[in-house]
Amino acid sequence: MFIDRYETSKTENVYTKGGIDMYPNPLSYYPENANRLSFYTELYNTTTLTDTEFLINYFVRRHNDTQNQIVAELRKLKRQKAAAVIPVLADFDISKLPSGNYDAVIEVRNKKNELVVQKTQLFQRSSKLTDEVLKSLNVDNTFVQKLTAKELDLYTQAAKHVARPN
Repeated sequence: MFIDRYETSKTENVYTKGGIDMYPNPLSYYPENANRLSFYTELYNTTTLTDTEFLINYFVRRHNDTQNQIVAELRKLKRQKAAAVIPVLADFDISKLPSGNYDAVIEVRNKKNELVVQKTQLFQRSSKLTDEVLKSLNVDNTFVQKLTAKELDLYTQAAKHVARPN
């Protein structure tokens, strides 16, 4: 479950779990003013694993990237001993994460680094286009590549009048 925010509970309520109030983010959407991606999950029945110790690996990747290429070094690892229930509360700084569709991934791996289980949850990020991001855009094999500098300037100027700031 994605969490909008969490804090130590002062009084137990419907949002309280293990002494922490966790307020869900039901939209899985993170606008440019959201700088943290927080989530909570629970692992069950790890005592049935052949190893008594294992690794919890959680990270962010581009949506549907089966190669598991970690985005912007958003990855954490945690060694864990088997237990009936293991709560996992984690967060990432996503202030520099560009706009796009991403997966938050959590894995359990055994001592041989073999995947035991993996769960993913899609989330969307919207952030400002910085000069760095714009310079990194690849326009090869697109209609933009065929535009002259004069045409590109004309289209840009025309778009300015349509896209007015609030």
